[in-house]
Amino acid sequence: AQIAAFEIIADCGGSSSSSGGGSKNGSSDRKRSIISVANIHVFWDPDFLDVKLLQVNALLTTWNSFLASLPVPPEARILCGDFNALPTSEIYEFLATGTVSLDLETLPSVPLYRFKAPKKEKESNNNNNNNNNNETTNQDDEDCKQPTGILSLSHGHDLQSVYGNYNPCHETQEIGAGEPAFTNFKKDFTGCIDYIWYAGNAKPLTLLELPEAEALASEVALPSTLYPSDHLPLRVDLEVCAHCPQYTQDL
Repeated sequence: AQIAAFEIIADCGGSSSSSGGGSKNGSSDRKRSIISVANIHVFWDPDFLDVKLLQVNALLTTWNSFLASLPVPPEARILCGDFNALPTSEIYEFLATGTVSLDLETLPSVPLYRFKAPKKEKESNNNNNNNNNNETTNQDDEDCKQPTGILSLSHGHDLQSVYGNYNPCHETQEIGAGEPAFTNFKKDFTGCIDYIWYAGNAKPLTLLELPEAEALASEVALPSTLYPSDHLPLRVDLEVCAHCPQYTQDL
């Protein structure tokens, strides 16, 4: 993941006049305007939904701390990346609504990976190496514990998906229903897993149009001669209004 801040440089009023409209050093007075951008590549495996959620939460928490360290609050925030999560997933729900609750007992049990406790030191015994090896294997299995309880996460970024209304044909108001049919197009998987989110005084103006499935299937899958990655590129032109009341999200 990466987090950055950019200051908007614009000559809003020209140079200060000799009549004293500027500051003492001769530069025009203006409020600083900043936008912040973050990106992430979330772990792919759907069996580790808790890990994926915690990855996203870690980024958002770190982002909050980063934003608090800026000289002024940012006019706009942009979050983009490969989230490896469909619009119907808990990760999308978390980003779109700001909250999510996950029953950890519903997760699949993955031996030797999930919540493995540190190995216990064992006394070596040169006379019974075989027994010690068997004990180590058994102990490894015992130390792999299935998580329990409810994982509850929240954030306050008020994120909106740039491509959230890309699909005008959807007949449901369910979260994520308007996202593109796919951003990843392979032989064994096709789905929308890449997103651009925004918040603050910003408004999408134009989006990059995505190709139809038929055009991609003509070369079996991605990558292809036209698209060098197995993910389609997303692009948006955002208008950022510095020092203005926040744009309404009814676009």
